[in-house]
Amino acid sequence: MFTGLQSLFIQHSFRLPDYNREEWAPTLTEFLDALERMPALKELCIEGPLPNYDPDVHSLNPPSNARKVSLLNLEYELQLGGRMHDVALALSRLAISGSIALAFEIMPYDEDGELELQDFFRVVSNHIRPRVRSHIPIEEMHINGHSSFYLSVSPEFGDEHGVYIEFGNSDVDKPSALHHFLEMLPFCPIIRVEISGLEFDRDDWQEAFGDADGNASSIICISIEGGYLEEFCSFLGGPDLALLPVELELPLSDLESLELKEYSFGAPSRRLLLEALQKRKEQEVPLDWVKFTHCSSLDSGWLDTLRDLVPEVEIET
Repeated sequence: MFTGLQSLFIQHSFRLPDYNREEWAPTLTEFLDALERMPALKELCIEGPLPNYDPDVHSLNPPSNARKVSLLNLEYELQLGGRMHDVALALSRLAISGSIALAFEIMPYDEDGELELQDFFRVVSNHIRPRVRSHIPIEEMHINGHSSFYLSVSPEFGDEHGVYIEFGNSDVDKPSALHHFLEMLPFCPIIRVEISGLEFDRDDWQEAFGDADGNASSIICISIEGGYLEEFCSFLGGPDLALLPVELELPLSDLESLELKEYSFGAPSRRLLLEALQKRKEQEVPLDWVKFTHCSSLDSGWLDTLRDLVPEVEIET
């Protein structure tokens, strides 16, 4: 009956307090049966009515002979929305082209939020891990920490998955989510990261981006707007070397460029940024370029000192 269907959009407000997922959710068998009858699908969006994940029944790492539905005719993107484990279960049973973008709107539900994030990103990683090379180079990554927290990446080459993940206004652990996103997905190197609205303290930045051996260390350029600038500068300069071994690596070891947007630079911000840049230069991981976009209180004497540490300083008013 639906063998010629090319577009399917099913959206239900799964974030509403009165949403009863048991009432709307198909079983996994019903879900796969339905999609199997639609081999011509070019567009697929299902948000809400996904199979309910039951750890006593379902595996998020199914064996190679487990039933999967092939949707190789999808041309644009696969969109799935719902509770995190439910989305992971549905994704684990689908086979799609490696060039199709993935878009997820997810909501944490499990009491063990750390395990839930690990399970979800493991399934996504298994789904997109490249067949030939070990990593996928990323041209741009966006992180939005405002009212709707989301992460997205655009691969450098068009034959690989783009990924968009929205957590909405849920109480997901943002530093942990970023850590798992960066360390479990095969994205490396990352040429540019756009960050806005992350109200992180130093420890949060360290958890999210501080893994010296992980994909975060491959970030080349960061553009940051909003949040606590002093906390970011403290992180950028690394730990206090008087308290820790001198050989300890600074974070973001491949970072070359930094853009700071719409900040007012008081004395603490100016001091911490200079200290971070000085320490990076001493540890032989200096920045080559710093740009201030629509920033205020940029003292001329302070800028002269900054230029002694960074070859290129750009100011856009």
